[in-house]
Amino acid sequence: FLDIGTGNVRTVAIYDWIQNKILVTIDGIFGDVKMADNKLIFSQLMDDDAVKSLNLSPCSNPDLEVSGYTEELSYDLETHKITSTKKYTCVK
Repeated sequence: FLDIGTGNVRTVAIYDWIQNKILVTIDGIFGDVKMADNKLIFSQLMDDDAVKSLNLSPCSNPDLEVSGYTEELSYDLETHKITSTKKYTCVK
């Protein structure tokens, strides 16, 4: 995978070097990207509607450029599917 960009929020591209093409790009990556069990584990900032639908407590910090909740997701390199790990973190 290629981690594209700098700063807190970036884009990750999954690249197939044999076929010489990008398989998928994932925007809005927040924080580190890890690899475990043939999956990429990463977090994305959640939009307000998603936070409300999960009844998460308020989380914001007006002093930060980025605040709110992140959701941890995994991208399976074999099936090419993204699934939630159901882990939510307040960024403060």
